Amino acid sequence: MSEPITVPALQPGQTNAIEAMRHQRMKIPGDLVNQATQELADKPRSALRWLHSHAVDANLSLEELAAMLKKPDGTTYSRDSVYQALTGRRTESGVGLDNFVEAIERLKIIIEERKTIIRSGFVETTLTRRIWKICDAALTFQKVMFIYGPSQIGKTTALEEYARQHNHGQTVYVRVPTGGTVSEFSKWLAVSLRISPQLNEFQLKERIFKAFDDRMLLIIDEANECFSGHYSDRSIRTLNFCREIHDRRKCGLVIAGDRTLEREIKSGLHKEQLEKLGLRSLAGLRLPDKPSAENLNTFAACYRLEPATGDALTLQTTVIRDSGLGKWCTLLMAASRMAAKQKGARLSWRHVLEAHRAIQKLEDPA
Repeated sequence: MSEPITVPALQPGQTNAIEAMRHQRMKIPGDLVNQATQELADKPRSALRWLHSHAVDANLSLEELAAMLKKPDGTTYSRDSVYQALTGRRTESGVGLDNFVEAIERLKIIIEERKTIIRSGFVETTLTRRIWKICDAALTFQKVMFIYGPSQIGKTTALEEYARQHNHGQTVYVRVPTGGTVSEFSKWLAVSLRISPQLNEFQLKERIFKAFDDRMLLIIDEANECFSGHYSDRSIRTLNFCREIHDRRKCGLVIAGDRTLEREIKSGLHKEQLEKLGLRSLAGLRLPDKPSAENLNTFAACYRLEPATGDALTLQTTVIRDSGLGKWCTLLMAASRMAAKQKGARLSWRHVLEAHRAIQKLEDPA
C-alpha cells in the first residue's frame, strides 16, 4: 500500500498553489486537456492549452471564460462550446476549431499585453539567450540538456522567463523541493501540470506520464537538491523519474542546478545511475561564476545608465563578488525608486551609491 498523500511543503518563492487548486473554479484537469489536444496541429493545440492555463491562473469558471471569447459576429461562445473544445469533443463531433482558435488568439493578445505592462524586473542578456538556446535544442531534438551554474548568476530567472514565454502547453517548469524526494517532487510537478496532487502515488505518476507528449519540454530547476544531506539515496529517484518521463513520452528535458549537480554527475556516489541520463544528453552548459561586464552593462542600460566607472564600478564589482546578481539588481531598483521620488531627477550612479549607503545603515544602524 502506498504512503498517504500529504500536501507538499512550500519552498522559497512558491505560493500556496495547492490551496489555490482546492478552490479552483476550472474543473477540467490539465492532463485531460493535454491528452485531448495531443493530435492537433501546433496552432489549435497551443491555443487550447494556453486557454486552459489562463483559466487556471486567473481562477475562471467555464462561464467566465466563455464570456471572454467572441465569435466573428461579436457574440460570445457558450460554456458548453468551451467545455467541448478543451476536452476534444468539439473535433470528435465534426465541428471545426478555426473560429474558436481565432477567438482565443484575440484574447491572448490582450492578456499578454497586460502582462507586459505589469511585468518588470526581467532583463534579457547574452547569458539568458545561451540558456534559452539550450531549452530550444532540448525541445527540438527531444534530448536531455544540463545547465550548471552557481547561485545568483541568473539561471532560475532565465528559465522561469522561458517557461512564461512558452506557456501554451509546451513548457513545464518545476523546482525540486528541499530534500529532493520523488514523492514531494511529483506533487509539485502535478501542480505545474494543473493536476490535483491529492491522488495516490501510482495514479499521480500515471497521470503525469500521460500529460506529456513529444512536443513538450520539461524544465527541472534546483536539481542539486536531489543530493542534499541524508536524502541523497532516496532523492536520486527523482532524477530517475524525470528520465522515465523523457523515455516514455519523448519530451525534451532540461536539468539545471549548481556545481553540486555537475560534481555528482561526473564523479559522485550515484555516477553510474546518472550515466543513464548522460547517455540521453545532447549538450551541457556550464555557466560562469560571475556575470560578464557585457551583461552588467546591459542591466545598467535598462535603467538608462552608462557602464559603471569609478566608485560605481568598485561598488558593482564588490556586490557581485560578495552577494551576487540578485542583490545588485535589487540595488538598481532601489536607486530607481529613490530617483523617482525626487521630482525631475534622472537616475544616475549617484543614486545607486546613495541607495547602497541607505541599505548599509539598515544592516548596521549604529
